[in-house]
Amino acid sequence: MKLPLYPLSYQFSITMKNYFLLIINRYSEWEYRKMKSIFFFLFFLTTSVLPQWKIQNSGVNVSLRDVFFVDSLYGLAVGDSGVIIATSDGGENWLNLYSSTDIIEFKQVQFLDRENGFVAGNILKQHPGYLSHQVILLRTTNGGLSWKSISSSFDSSLTFGNIKFLNSDTGWVSINNSGQTSWDDRKGILLKTNDGGSSWTILMEENFFLCEAFDFNNDGQGFSFWSPFIDNFDNSYVYNTPDDGITWDSVGIIKEELVKNAKLTPEGFLWAIGFKTSISTDGGKDWATWNWFISIDGQKRFIPTDIEIKEDKVFLLGDAMTSANDIEGRLYKTNDSGGNWLIDLQMLNSSFFALSLADGKKAWIVGENGLILYNNDIHTYVNPGKNEFPQSFYLGQNFPNPFNPSTTIEFSLTHSEDIKLEIFDLLGRKVKTLLSSHLEGGLHSAVWNGSNEKGFLIPSGIYVYRLTAGSFHQSKKMILIR
Repeated sequence: MKLPLYPLSYQFSITMKNYFLLIINRYSEWEYRKMKSIFFFLFFLTTSVLPQWKIQNSGVNVSLRDVFFVDSLYGLAVGDSGVIIATSDGGENWLNLYSSTDIIEFKQVQFLDRENGFVAGNILKQHPGYLSHQVILLRTTNGGLSWKSISSSFDSSLTFGNIKFLNSDTGWVSINNSGQTSWDDRKGILLKTNDGGSSWTILMEENFFLCEAFDFNNDGQGFSFWSPFIDNFDNSYVYNTPDDGITWDSVGIIKEELVKNAKLTPEGFLWAIGFKTSISTDGGKDWATWNWFISIDGQKRFIPTDIEIKEDKVFLLGDAMTSANDIEGRLYKTNDSGGNWLIDLQMLNSSFFALSLADGKKAWIVGENGLILYNNDIHTYVNPGKNEFPQSFYLGQNFPNPFNPSTTIEFSLTHSEDIKLEIFDLLGRKVKTLLSSHLEGGLHSAVWNGSNEKGFLIPSGIYVYRLTAGSFHQSKKMILIR
């Protein structure tokens, strides 16, 4: 039986009956009693420590690109086809707030409270031989009942990058000319408003370099990221301002990375995501990077799409894939600044685009085809006094577990290392070597289909997998069911 890869607690809650029927049909009475006790133990364990996710009915079937909840009840989501939907009951019911005759792709939504908010994206226009984009920024002061454009002064050849407002007056936006008609026209612009978008002042403008990501705090300190955005191996150049954009200093480089989103934490840590995930603890000078875009032996590559930070907990959303036809939405979390990444959610044949947290523990995820997922307790664990940037080798629990026909094993490396990932039975006899190679630092995974070294399927039972990386050794158990 092949299961959708939801969290284990969700899998158990919807498939326990089917598993027991499978056991009754295929196992002897003694095996049934043995496996039944194992299942009840795992069911109790997983439902007590893993979050529950629920699918909400958005009422739309387009890709939802961003979501923002002001509190545990009131939130908005935006996406393709000019969709702006809102809820006042935590997502049980959604109402469409906007309609337009233009072809619009909304990319971002931010609300300051239940009345004041902003949405941003692009208007798409078809021309002979090419498609152009024009920035659209809208503001509401009545909870989305009416909207006012605050982008009418922008050149029609510019595309939207990012937006952030600290209050109803102070905000920033990055916009770009990506060279739709001429490479010579490529440039990025970072602007600020002090009157809620009625007027904009240019803080930084670079020819040939585009700005997708930036972040500012209340003290006027800010960071912006600039790259040519020509291919995947371009560098992102990091700039810092200590005085609200009056002066800018070049402080660092993230090599071979296109930064599309960045978050500055109250502790001064700076997170950046693009095709990779990076963190700086020294104001953007030096960066530690997790490169999950590298595919190893046909395994899925992970590309982050959103990052949210709550106290010491960092949530990383994105898609894992081997091809465009094999996509899996995933949510990772870490409470030690990336020392260990744990998977919180995975969903086959779905793309995840954005995540929003509210009231410390409630969470929403939006994705393709109008997908909205809700979790009423995402376990925002706080690790007090943890300001350093720890790193450690880590071997994760396989998922799904129990499994049939295959399972995924994830592990992280602090640096490049020769590794072995091996499977043993309970008598210590080696069943199979899954990986034996030199890997770069970062998160890696391997899939086991329940076969031995000769490719034959092995019987049901409890097996042990062991990771060896230099002097690091760690083993964990898993259950195979035929």
